[in-house]
Amino acid sequence: MEGARLLRVYVPYYLYSSSKGVVGADSHFWPVIEDTMLRALLVRPGHRLKPAPGAGIVLDARVSPVVQERELNGLLSLRPEPVQPRFEDLIGAYYGLEPRDRGGVKAVSLLARLVAGGRVEYIGGVAWFALDVGLGCEVQDSAYRLLFKLSQGARRVIEGICSRWGMGGYGEG
Repeated sequence: MEGARLLRVYVPYYLYSSSKGVVGADSHFWPVIEDTMLRALLVRPGHRLKPAPGAGIVLDARVSPVVQERELNGLLSLRPEPVQPRFEDLIGAYYGLEPRDRGGVKAVSLLARLVAGGRVEYIGGVAWFALDVGLGCEVQDSAYRLLFKLSQGARRVIEGICSRWGMGGYGEG
């Protein structure tokens, strides 16, 4: 997107310990995602998050870490067999992949891979994910782009940011 105007939005992530290290979970979009299974897309490895926001729009947390920890552990308590195919189908359809072509789809089993052992514990603190949004509300991150398509709540939040900051509505620009 050379020369295109991008809006940098810093999304707060609460930090949790897991058996595989520190992970972060989005604390702004979390409560607006209607399908709780899709919330797994809001979990990222801690090392991919920034310790402080930079220049751009800084969003606030909209869920408490106590509530999010409970809901995250609830997701982890589900058996992976019925959950994983659902994510594979959703993400595979989005990327136009055949049901058995799973090679490049990393977000499919993100939660299971990041949190082996089944539980997370809030360790305090907030880290930040830099989400870039282009003209016409073009979301640059694949997980948030998928949520924009599948979740009315995520779409409303992103369109609200675009509208407020003059990035145009979806499909405009």
